[in-house]
Amino acid sequence: MKNAILNTSIVIFSTLFVLCAVILSTQNFSANRHPKKEFPYVHRYNSNVNKTSVSYGDLIAMSFNDINKEYLREITFWTDDYGFINPPIYSDSDTFDIITVGDSYTASSSISQDKQWPNLLRNNNKKVYNLGHPAESPWHQYANVYLEKGRINTHKNSILIWQLFQGNDLDDTYLSLNIDSLITSGQKTSMMEKTKIWINNSILGELKTSMMEKTKIWIKNSILWDFLNRKEASCNKYNVYRVNDSLGEMYFLNWYIENSKKTYSELKKHENYEKLSLVIAQMNKFVGKNLRIILLPIPSKAEIYHWRLPSEESQKIYLNKFSFNKIICEIASSNNIECIDVSDVFYKKAIELSKNKQFLWWKDDTHLNELGNKLLSELIISYLNK
Repeated sequence: MKNAILNTSIVIFSTLFVLCAVILSTQNFSANRHPKKEFPYVHRYNSNVNKTSVSYGDLIAMSFNDINKEYLREITFWTDDYGFINPPIYSDSDTFDIITVGDSYTASSSISQDKQWPNLLRNNNKKVYNLGHPAESPWHQYANVYLEKGRINTHKNSILIWQLFQGNDLDDTYLSLNIDSLITSGQKTSMMEKTKIWINNSILGELKTSMMEKTKIWIKNSILWDFLNRKEASCNKYNVYRVNDSLGEMYFLNWYIENSKKTYSELKKHENYEKLSLVIAQMNKFVGKNLRIILLPIPSKAEIYHWRLPSEESQKIYLNKFSFNKIICEIASSNNIECIDVSDVFYKKAIELSKNKQFLWWKDDTHLNELGNKLLSELIISYLNK
């Protein structure tokens, strides 16, 4: 009996030891996007991640269709000491020519980081620090600049390129512009929470995420999902619209299609229009004396490829003529800051490339592909070299 208890104890201890060893040896293996401890309104990735994995687009994932092999792509993902998407080549003593900030168009997991536009600017002999982070609003972007600016060395000609997005920036969250009032005093983390973070940072966290995704797919492909969502499906803003025309397959997010149909007047009456304007003015007040600020509004896929949508929707989008970008550049002008409107160039280039079945956006994703990021970086460099 004693031997059985001893043997069982040894097995349990050995298993726990091996498990802890695996977790310890793979710390920061997972990207693990998490709230910043002292300011949980914004997020960070694990620090010092450098990994390559196979991924596919957010729209194909939302639609839960069979994933075409052509959509699978190898993604290189990296982060710095502070949980931002920067390559492991900089130190705290470096001085930067450009700071970039924005949402997933500036720091996306849909493309290898070496092929996204902030890194392509680095290839033009510019030192670029990327403060971008996915799924965060212009208010969050201002907060990140406010929280991180003090540690980033710049010079008298340094530039802040602030990417904004037509698809959802007016629908996003806006909080107080008094960032100091929102900073916590450093809440204590419980042992359970520390253990959870420890596991999520390891390869086990990656496996957990993978299993959760597979479970979601299984549920959404089941009869139960159809039964529970048969009434709500038609009005879900995250529904995906699939086009399969002479140019092949392309996916759109319904939410962005609907926002693309909003007129200039409707956008200016949006409940968050004034909040967005105030955030831009506050950013200018905070760093405008030290940094040359350039706003970079990005159109959505629906705006650029509206001609692949049903004619009624296409016509409404076309008549709006990139209203969001126009509004952003007007706000920039009223604050005496610069604005690069890339919408017309992107539109013309998209039509030109489509003749050879080439595109600026991933077919299965809401984000720019390699060609789109390359074009964006070229337009920025051309503007800076004027």
